[in-house]
Amino acid sequence: MQMLFIPYNQQHEVDFLLGSLAIEVKSKKKTTAQDAKSLLILKEEGKHKNFLVVSQDPLNRKQDGISYIHWEHFLKKLWSGEYLA
Repeated sequence: MQMLFIPYNQQHEVDFLLGSLAIEVKSKKKTTAQDAKSLLILKEEGKHKNFLVVSQDPLNRKQDGISYIHWEHFLKKLWSGEYLA
């Protein structure tokens, strides 16, 4: 599995692409829909299936097809292979 950083146009970028998973990493303790703006634009292109905002926000949730997940939960799922299946 290859992890890539790819700016996909002049104004927007996502932090990681891992297979069909697009990941945006934020250091915030409270995330909002604004933090997923680049993911929403990428989602419209239809090339990826799963979208995550990983942060320090303790509230795991899903909004507009974007999953918001605390970094510790993300790492547990990543190491268990959940995102690589």
